[in-house]
Amino acid sequence: MLNFYACGEINDTPITVSGQNKYFKLVLSVRDDVVGQDGVLDFSATVERLTHKDSLSGVSIVYNMKMDGSNGDVDLHTITNSTSTTSASKIVFTTDIGKEKGSTFQALASYAPKATWQSSLKKYLYKEYGNVTASFNGINLVVPIQILCCAEAN
Repeated sequence: MLNFYACGEINDTPITVSGQNKYFKLVLSVRDDVVGQDGVLDFSATVERLTHKDSLSGVSIVYNMKMDGSNGDVDLHTITNSTSTTSASKIVFTTDIGKEKGSTFQALASYAPKATWQSSLKKYLYKEYGNVTASFNGINLVVPIQILCCAEAN
């Protein structure tokens, strides 16, 4: 059987993973875990404060959130209340989360599969899988992404 897929959007099945420590919760949301080789996949990372900032006296907190991806490029869409730097495909934010419990910070980015040149074959090839990641204050999340070519045999 031969199934044909459009090269852009595939299924639109949202995936959400989360993790937390005593002070913060991190949520990584991806529009889908499948993307065509010439498609773009949106994803977001949200940090929520679980305790008031005043209760963290004496606790060392690094307010940097990182978003990254493998076998593709990550581009920043929207960000508020922060500064950002981009290095290779990694984006690092210095977040500005409010003092109150329940305060949040969110960033939206996109992932686009990237082909690599195979000199022995004299052509560009895509990997079958990539991933998107988000990290904050020792919380690390990853969602694997399947990269489909325009026509795929099953």
